[in-house]
Amino acid sequence: MNAVVKPTSTPPAVANETAAIMSMIERMATDADISIERVEQTFAFYQRVQADRAKAAFNAALAELQSELPAVARRGTGHNQKKYARFEDFMEVVRPLLQKHGFSLTHRMEQPTLDRVIITAVLAHRDGHEERTALNLPHDTSGNKTNVHALASSTQYGRRYTG
Repeated sequence: MNAVVKPTSTPPAVANETAAIMSMIERMATDADISIERVEQTFAFYQRVQADRAKAAFNAALAELQSELPAVARRGTGHNQKKYARFEDFMEVVRPLLQKHGFSLTHRMEQPTLDRVIITAVLAHRDGHEERTALNLPHDTSGNKTNVHALASSTQYGRRYTG
């Protein structure tokens, strides 16, 4: 279950500034007196400014989101009879708040070896910044699980603890 963020329009001031900067870079690129290195430096500077803006927007939205996050009911029971919040319960509560603040949460899975899985949570913001958290886990072979069930168990565990 992944939250989906609907695209929002870029504020007019930012769109105008972006258009002006891109126009300037285009003029520089067609000017024979300006080296391509200078054009690349200008574009790299522009990208750093945009990345800084995106990170600031991410951090501001995250601070707002965190003030609204409730506790999630612990409906799952582990092998040791300990209660835990199931991932689907967490997402049911958190998804509307993620959307409200412009976030999406997705998970990536890699299997670097036959007995390990890496689960990476990607928390992305509509303005372009994202943060990743990865967890490298062995397959959960407890309880005589089949190979498929061992992988699925570790994957669910990784989603719950990274997301």
